Amino acid sequence: MDAEDDLSPEEKKMFNKLSNEAAYDSDFESNIIHQLRKQGLIKDNSKVKSALRWAAIFVSSTGLFLLGVYYGSSVKTKENYSYVLLLRNSENLASNAKERFKEYEQWRKELEQHGIAITGEKLSASIATIGEIEESASPVSGLFMLSAKDDDEAFQLAKESPHVKNGGFIEIKKIVHQ
Repeated sequence: MDAEDDLSPEEKKMFNKLSNEAAYDSDFESNIIHQLRKQGLIKDNSKVKSALRWAAIFVSSTGLFLLGVYYGSSVKTKENYSYVLLLRNSENLASNAKERFKEYEQWRKELEQHGIAITGEKLSASIATIGEIEESASPVSGLFMLSAKDDDEAFQLAKESPHVKNGGFIEIKKIVHQ
């Protein structure tokens, strides 16, 4: 049973008219909330929420920054090549190319196990020459690109390579990052 059932038809009409005419006054509500906060009956949580929001943003940003630093440093050690080793053959170079390539692969794997990034390629004979080339220079037959902390380490790694051990020459060049 509804409360409206107890009303007469005239009272129902007046009630409906009153409910249709009553408008929501947001200023009135704001004033009441302001007065209740002023008297300490309602606490203002907006400052606390704002502080918590900023703290969460700070923590998230710091975490993402540190993750980026960690990821960036790990990428740098794996893909930031700093030296090129140009392999040049000599008359004394061991002729068994298959065995040499197995040695190159083993050497590359050992360097990677020690955290040194390295990649290499065999090069074909020149397909064309533009400009003059010194006749005494032997052609470049392959190359390695590797990461090394300094010139001394690059020199030592090149010296230990199978190409040198088998009688070849290596020209070491530092990559200039601009």
